Amino acid sequence: MGNFSNVTDFIPPSESRRGTAAVDWVRIAIRIIALILCVIGTMANGSLLALLVYARRKFGNNVSSFIANQSAMDLFACLSRLITIAVDMTKAYII
Repeated sequence: MGNFSNVTDFIPPSESRRGTAAVDWVRIAIRIIALILCVIGTMANGSLLALLVYARRKFGNNVSSFIANQSAMDLFACLSRLITIAVDMTKAYII
């Protein structure tokens, strides 16, 4: 074995810190795309749920109750993921 004076001599080149800027940009891009998709999903599910509730009250159609329940679940999932992404992007810690 040789005489290693630095700990970085043991780190393989594939695990070095070079190229982390590109990885950071990819992570930011993925978060922005997820944020945009969550906003679109929240708006779409919210408007669909409002439309189905309005149609049910106006026309008394009980067939769409399962679709309204699914839309409400999707809306809650999009909102919770949107809040999670926003907290993660701003590095806010909620206790």
